[in-house]
Amino acid sequence: WIQLKEHVSDASLNQKGKVVSWPVDAEKVRYSHFRVRQTGKNSNNHLYLSLSGFELYGKLSLEPNREAENALKKKLQAEKLKFYQMLDEGKVVECVYQSDFDMNGVLYSLATSGKTRPWTNPAAAGFVRVAISSKMGTRRVV
Repeated sequence: WIQLKEHVSDASLNQKGKVVSWPVDAEKVRYSHFRVRQTGKNSNNHLYLSLSGFELYGKLSLEPNREAENALKKKLQAEKLKFYQMLDEGKVVECVYQSDFDMNGVLYSLATSGKTRPWTNPAAAGFVRVAISSKMGTRRVV
């Protein structure tokens, strides 16, 4: 995911039924998928996102913006290469826990090449092997 907007300790929605709009600078790239993610407790001190509406405004196009997409791909490829070069050189990439469901873990780093591309299953990509065993001692690699 590419983060378009982040709010930390934003109290603008701390009221029942509150409606707020935020501008997002995304002129150069066209997006087809959006995610709203709550990373802490809400104003009611709960860990769930209470969202009754979501709307987008801007330019709508069925044609992709190839120039901007290619520039973004090149940037992400360079960052991905840098991430793997660090690992190949024996450098340590520290993955530190911040909170439940954060994006700082080892598996998330492998799945996103150091947060440079969309998440892909690290086992399917060959970065990790997942094995399960039954109580009977048989082992199966998934």
